[in-house]
Amino acid sequence: MTRSGRRLTWRVALLALVLLAATAGLIGRLVYVQIIHHERYLTAAREEHFEKRQVRSARGAILDRNGFPLATSIDVYDVYIDRRA
Repeated sequence: MTRSGRRLTWRVALLALVLLAATAGLIGRLVYVQIIHHERYLTAAREEHFEKRQVRSARGAILDRNGFPLATSIDVYDVYIDRRA
């Protein structure tokens, strides 16, 4: 085997085979996700993006550098009056 010759060695063939197998696996996975199970993944994405939930946050006071409160959290309740009653 001379260096100047362009013969196909077993190493180059093995590398080509590995790259071909990896490409085939990637294409197979893309077909699986985007074509075969498209609806399932679309539903999962919609549920993730449009889920509604209430998040309560406990907030602390905002203090100045001397420890004096500039803003504090106060619990407030809404009260409505039904004039027809």
